[in-house]
Amino acid sequence: MAPIPQDEDCLYLNIWTPETAANFRGSIPVVILLEGEGFVSGLVSRFPGQDLAAEGVIVVSVTYRLNVFGFFCLEDSEARGNLGLLDQYFALLWVRENIELFGGDPRSITLMGHSAGAASVMYHMTSPRTAGTPSMQLIKTK
Repeated sequence: MAPIPQDEDCLYLNIWTPETAANFRGSIPVVILLEGEGFVSGLVSRFPGQDLAAEGVIVVSVTYRLNVFGFFCLEDSEARGNLGLLDQYFALLWVRENIELFGGDPRSITLMGHSAGAASVMYHMTSPRTAGTPSMQLIKTK
């Protein structure tokens, strides 16, 4: 069995917009997708957003650090771990601050996840840092 490729250079956003996005500056609902296959590995290309964008929403897929790069926990109070959740948090902030440039409504953001991404949605819903960042949440399980 071939090893699963891993790399710390993994912080990316993919954004799909409806063809008419330029006509609706700042008013299109946004869906942010979090993947994660058990916080171990993940592929952002697993869920291409063009089909959902064709239905009239902006789709943003987020990559974040996984496995030991993102969830190695230390007892050191200066570096507690869960950097993957911090990556997601900063992606949420970036989307909220910049999505209008793509025609999206920063007040209408749905955070959606699959597998570990669904768990991440729950963590963000209960975290003091991110609670209330998206205006809606949706959880999808396998």
